[in-house]
Amino acid sequence: MELNLEEVKREVIKPASASDSPTPHNDQIQLSIVDFSSPPIYVSTIFFYNNTNDLNSETTSLKLKTSLSQTLSRFYPLAGRIDGSSITCNDEGAVFTEARTDLLLSDYLKTLNTDESFEKLLPTTAPGESPTAWPLVNVKVSSFGPGSGVAVAVGISHLICDAASLFTFVSDWAATTKGNYNDLTVSSPLFASTTIYPPANTSFQVPKMDALTASSEKCVTKRFVFESSKIAELKSKAASETVAVPTRVEAITALIWKCATKAASSRCNWSSMINLAMDIRLRTSSDILSQDAIGNLLTSFFLKKEPGSVIEIDQIVAQFRKAKEGVNEMIKESATTATLGQNLMKKGFEFVLALRPDTNLYVVTSWCMIWKCATKAASSRCNWSSMINLAMDIRLRTSSDILSQDAIGNLLTSFFLKKEPGSVIEIDQIVAQFRKAKEGVNEMIKESATTATLGQNLMKKGFEFVLALRPDTNLYVVTSWCSKRFYEVDFGMGVPVWIGPSIASVLNNKLCILLMDARDGKSVEAWIGLPEQDMAVFMRDEDLLAYASLNPTILI
Repeated sequence: MELNLEEVKREVIKPASASDSPTPHNDQIQLSIVDFSSPPIYVSTIFFYNNTNDLNSETTSLKLKTSLSQTLSRFYPLAGRIDGSSITCNDEGAVFTEARTDLLLSDYLKTLNTDESFEKLLPTTAPGESPTAWPLVNVKVSSFGPGSGVAVAVGISHLICDAASLFTFVSDWAATTKGNYNDLTVSSPLFASTTIYPPANTSFQVPKMDALTASSEKCVTKRFVFESSKIAELKSKAASETVAVPTRVEAITALIWKCATKAASSRCNWSSMINLAMDIRLRTSSDILSQDAIGNLLTSFFLKKEPGSVIEIDQIVAQFRKAKEGVNEMIKESATTATLGQNLMKKGFEFVLALRPDTNLYVVTSWCMIWKCATKAASSRCNWSSMINLAMDIRLRTSSDILSQDAIGNLLTSFFLKKEPGSVIEIDQIVAQFRKAKEGVNEMIKESATTATLGQNLMKKGFEFVLALRPDTNLYVVTSWCSKRFYEVDFGMGVPVWIGPSIASVLNNKLCILLMDARDGKSVEAWIGLPEQDMAVFMRDEDLLAYASLNPTILI
C-alpha cells in the first residue's frame, strides 16, 4: 500500500539546560581525522511501535520533545553545529518533525516496500543545504492512523557518531521519556574520537571515505532475512578445522560476499574486496575507552579476491577469523591510546594500499614522450590501465618570499594522467594533456598566497592522485549492528515491533551490507546494496535463497 505522509509540524528542540542559563554552552569538541573523513550522512534507524497505551499523537509527541530536550542537556554537543574541524557547542538544538498518515501500521509493515516508502519516514534537511550546516540530531515522528502505531526515526550526523553512539543516545532518550533515570546510559557522555585518532585539521584535507568506496553504478537495496534455523545450517556449512564454530555474522557475511561476487562477474571481471567495520569499544579496556563513548570509534579489516578465483564459504570464514583476530591482537598489544591510534591508522593505510589497482604506474622525473611506448610494451603482458605521475620542483614555481631556490627538503609536487585499457592516444595528445595538467598546477601554486594555503592545496592534489588510483574493484562495505540492543529501546510504548535502518535511501551508490538482529534476537536481517544488474542476479541465487528469504512479510 502507498504511504501518503503529511508533515504537520517542524520545530527546533533546544537543550533544557539552555533555558536555565542565558549563556549557551560555548566550548568546542574537536573532530578526529576519522570523523572528518566519514560520509556526510545521518546514521539513522526507524523504530516502529504499536500504540498499546492508546496515547494520542499529540501526547506522544509532547512527551518525546520534552524528554529530547532533557537528553540534549546531557549530550549538549549534539545540539551544536559543525564548524570546520570541530563542533561548536552553541545549543542551536535538534530538529523535530511530526507527520501523520491514515494508513494502519500493520498494513504498512505487511506490504513494506523498501525501495520507495522508507525515505518518507526519515528526517530530511533543506534542499541544497551543506552537510556541515545540518543539525547533528534530526528526528521525525510519524503517527499511523487511526491510533494504530508510531514510527520514531532518529538520525545523528556520521561526522560525529557511529551506530554504537546512536544506540547510546536513543537508549538514554528512551529511559528519560519513561522517567527511568536509574536506567540512563551515562550521566555525562564522553566524546572520545580524538582519544584514539589524531584530531582533524581543515588545512589537511583527507578524502571522504565515500569517495573511496563509491560505485560508478546506481545501486538498489533489498532486505533479506536469515531465520535462526537456517543460520544454524549455514554455520554448519561454514565450519572447518580452522574455525569449528563460526559466528552467525561470519557465516552470513561469507555467503553474501560469495554470492555478490558471483553476481558481479556477469557485469565485469573485476577483483572483489570486502571491508568489515569493528567497534573499538568492545576490544579495549574501560581504562582506554568506555563502552558508551561517543564518536566514530571504529576500525576494520578487509579481504580481497582476484578476478576468476573461486573461494568457498568455509575458506572465507577462516580468512575472516584470522584477519579479525589479527586486529584484536594488535589492539590488545597497544598499551596506550597513542600507540593504539598509531596502529589503527596503519591498518587504514594498509586498506588504501590494497586498493591499488591493476595499473602500470610510471613515475617520471622530467617531461618525456616514452609513456606511449611503455604502455604499448606492457599491453603484451597485461590489459591494465596505465598512469603516469610527473614530479615538479615547487622551488621553481614559487616566489622567494615563500620558498628560496636553494631550500633543502622534499619540496615536490606532481601531476598525473591516466589511460584506460585498450584506449589509443597519440604523442601530440599526450603532450597537450601534459601541458594542461602542468599549467593547472602552476596556476594553483601562483594563486596560493601563503605557505599554509599552498600546503593545503598541494595536499589536496595528492589526494586527487590517490582517488585516481581507485581500481576496477567491487568493494563491499560491511557493518554489523547485531547484538546492539536496539529492540530494547522503549519510549513508554513497549519495545519496537520492528526496526529498519536508513541504508535503503542514503547509500544508493555503495556496495554495502548491513546486518542487524531480527525481533527474536536470533534471526538476522541483511540489508544489501548492489548495482541493479548485480541485484537481479543475486536475488535469484539458489545458494543464497537456501538460507535467506527476500523481504518476508512483517506481522505484528
